[in-house]
Amino acid sequence: MSFMKTDRTRRLRPVVLAAMALLTTLAVGPAAAQYQAGQPAVDAAPEVLDRTDEILQEIAPLIQESDSEQARRIFTVALQQQRTARNQLSADRPGIAAAMSLRARDAAEQAERIARGSRNYQERVRNYLDRLMELYEQVKERAQETDNAQAMRFVHEAERLYQRAREQYRQTHYQQAFNLLQSAETQLKRAARLLFEAGGADQLERELDRTADLIALAADRLDDVNDPALSDLLGRAEENLGRARRALADQAPLQALRFARQARTQAQSVLRQLGPAPDAAGVQDQIEHFDEQFERAAETVRGSDDPEARRLLDRARALRDQARDVLADGELEPALRSIRTALNLLRQSVERTR
Repeated sequence: MSFMKTDRTRRLRPVVLAAMALLTTLAVGPAAAQYQAGQPAVDAAPEVLDRTDEILQEIAPLIQESDSEQARRIFTVALQQQRTARNQLSADRPGIAAAMSLRARDAAEQAERIARGSRNYQERVRNYLDRLMELYEQVKERAQETDNAQAMRFVHEAERLYQRAREQYRQTHYQQAFNLLQSAETQLKRAARLLFEAGGADQLERELDRTADLIALAADRLDDVNDPALSDLLGRAEENLGRARRALADQAPLQALRFARQARTQAQSVLRQLGPAPDAAGVQDQIEHFDEQFERAAETVRGSDDPEARRLLDRARALRDQARDVLADGELEPALRSIRTALNLLRQSVERTR
């Protein structure tokens, strides 16, 4: 009888051991299977834990700098799992230790992905907050000017949603903040459409015309400046103005407002970087400077045998007279452009004789 029990026990032992192994795998999760598949030798467990320590140390600074509560929470779990893995290794259970360490590694990498994604999302939401506030101010101003009560109701609802979004942003709930901002923008679109249908299209058209004048002024001043970066910026302003006009034609006033604002901001940036506009006295000084240089240059150039130098000299004098005439008409920008070109041609004519 005892022999039969012993024999049955011997036959059942592999089944029991297999069941225990399965339970152990289920207890520590899929990372255990990963360990068993990739690290069959239990003496490799210390290396697994050491590598996880390195990964945790690499990821820790990103988590500390992140505003994501979720990333920090998951990373804390990863640290706890790694401590458990160390305890299991000390208790001479290397298989469970390695599996738990791999779980810690997975959690840490998940926290890293969330932290990086949160950082990008945080910037998107911050930009959205700034952009929507400017649109809110513009739509609110138009609703107040026209005393449109229904549009103001949409504006107030947008403001309520916007404030909730800011609070969610402060609490680092960026997804919730983004969703609230989208809802706020929807309310502003409704208000803008009401204003558009109530006659706001004419006012918006006038604003687009003023923006076009601003771009033309910047382009006029940029003619005398060789700056590819400013030329590119002004080109983007022209593109945004075109988008604004198309949005207005498609009866999408909020989009028209947004593109017009971008175009105006870009044109203003170009003008700001070009410096202050010329005044009449400044242009007159340059004309007088030309006259002082011209007599000496004329004597040198007309005594030379270079017909191209004489042609440049005559062209410079003609542009000088043109600058004087348009300045008398109060056209400062064209006058400045003409006299600058005249001075440049005068210099070229003299250089050809050397």
